Amino acid sequence: MDTTPKTVIDGELVELPGTIAAVRATMDAGQAAEFDRDIENVPAAELPAALVRWALAGTGADDEDDALFERLARGEDIGATEVGTISDTGGGVSRYRVQYAPPADQARQAMPRALRAAFDTGMQRLAADPYGHHSAPVKADADRREATVSGVVVRYYVSDAVLTVTVVRVVYV
Repeated sequence: MDTTPKTVIDGELVELPGTIAAVRATMDAGQAAEFDRDIENVPAAELPAALVRWALAGTGADDEDDALFERLARGEDIGATEVGTISDTGGGVSRYRVQYAPPADQARQAMPRALRAAFDTGMQRLAADPYGHHSAPVKADADRREATVSGVVVRYYVSDAVLTVTVVRVVYV
């Protein structure tokens, strides 16, 4: 089984370092020391997202995500693909629709079929509570979130006004 993390950066499917040692090997001594201080204090449940965060550093993915986050915050159309409409949780509480920015959609489409099915189910659960689901803010902005869903690390933007979760980054194994 392939255990290499993959994502789409600048329109290309790329492989990321998938172990702590492999991520550390991409860094200079100062970055490696900072990485070691950070990673040794990450709770186990948050380790996949933290490792992905460090693996993405310097790849251009952060800039790509920031540009998409900024456009979404301004209410711009980013050419996102909607994947199903989600109505409500059964208790009358609105749920958010889920859509994917082009790089996230391309990565989602590249996933093995069984993983994509599990991920889609997990995203529907996340859509019921996009500020929960063990997510964390990205760069201290409550609407920019990061979470691990069915083993897939995602970065997404929550648009409360239109009840939409827009996934900008998908990293899967």
